[in-house]
Amino acid sequence: MKRSFPLIQLSREHHTALVLAKRAGTCVGDAAASAALLSRINSEYAPDLLAHFATEERELPGVVAPIAPSLILRLFNEHSQLRAFLARIHAGDVTALQPFGELLAAHVRFEERELFPCFETTSNN
Repeated sequence: MKRSFPLIQLSREHHTALVLAKRAGTCVGDAAASAALLSRINSEYAPDLLAHFATEERELPGVVAPIAPSLILRLFNEHSQLRAFLARIHAGDVTALQPFGELLAAHVRFEERELFPCFETTSNN
């Protein structure tokens, strides 16, 4: 789906998030793969995800909240949950990988299927 200009980069970043989500689910039970993914999330993925969340939280609420406040509430709630998982992962908690991956995948789908289309129909961009 073609995205409006303000959402293009965010949508592109979702591909990387979905790849990460899949990896988080497939490394369960493999100690070496889990340890490697924990390290990679901490060094590579977490900074990008946190920046992505900050951009969405800055750019989307002003347009979407007036007509769909529940979507913005969900955005912030899921970002908070994902940040909590990232904190557990940063602390070395391998048990956080699978639920983190599941929530991350569901969150990306929510944004692509519900939040971004609402933004596009509401904004003038």
